[in-house]
Amino acid sequence: MKDKDKDAGFILFVYKGDGEKRETGSLEVVRLPEGSANGVVRIVVKIANQPSYIEVHLLDGLERKLKSELGDPPPRKLPRDRGT
Repeated sequence: MKDKDKDAGFILFVYKGDGEKRETGSLEVVRLPEGSANGVVRIVVKIANQPSYIEVHLLDGLERKLKSELGDPPPRKLPRDRGT
């Protein structure tokens, strides 16, 4: 880990892929607006000069780790119908 900002939900890290090449990566936890259909937070991973499947692989691993340590997330609350 190179740097982190706990309050902003941001981590900078060094990704070492195959071989000796190292790339800078970031992970950001973004809080979504309350009532969003996609849940409460979204995690965004970016790694310089790497194909997007590497980022997806890291997110999949993080999801597996969180589920194994914390269990399944609570069920989503459906947004209220504001038209009636």
